[in-house]
Amino acid sequence: MTTNEVSLAQVLKETLATTRLPAPEPFVFKGDPLKFIEWSNCFKALIEPSCTDPAHRLYYLKKYIDGEALSVLEGTFYRSDEEAYTQAWEALNKRYGHSFIVQRAFRGKLNSWPKIGPRESLKLREFSDFLVSCKNAMPHVQGLKVLDDCEENQKLLQKLPDWATTRWNRHVTRELNAGKPYPSFKAFSDFVAEEACVACNPISSSMHSKGETKNRER
Repeated sequence: MTTNEVSLAQVLKETLATTRLPAPEPFVFKGDPLKFIEWSNCFKALIEPSCTDPAHRLYYLKKYIDGEALSVLEGTFYRSDEEAYTQAWEALNKRYGHSFIVQRAFRGKLNSWPKIGPRESLKLREFSDFLVSCKNAMPHVQGLKVLDDCEENQKLLQKLPDWATTRWNRHVTRELNAGKPYPSFKAFSDFVAEEACVACNPISSSMHSKGETKNRER
């Protein structure tokens, strides 16, 4: 076979494989501001390019929203024109997409996070995952930059197990004694991620389990 024939065969193979994949579709948005941007991007990438008729777009918009988000658009779906579709997105962006709304949702979830116990390694990892989400959102959500403030960091420390708080305090002390500024939220997020990784290590988990068993036997 020539090079062109091989390339054509590869393209046909990839095309056939693609047609066998399930069709991608947006998830259903129910009114969580933390999920709005992701859902909005999914909808516009998967629905709008292949659906230009405003009536059809409104149909799919209604299909992929529910709960509080659906009530925001009450009355919109009696129409089927381009203006109705545009107004629907304006209403959704105003309610869920404004950076102030998004940063409040992030900070509200952080503030309400329960304190993590000394042996709750999985809960520490769950908290770490959300910190990473906040860190990734910071360049795009201006209000989240306040998380770099040391006072805000003190609030987050109250969520950690005492042993993790002690380790972070030691790290901060070294940084300040070296004449460096208070560590950023990114540094804190990376620290918690590393501690969660160690805490969830199978060896560490096994040691914790054995320790708990011995304590119960006593």
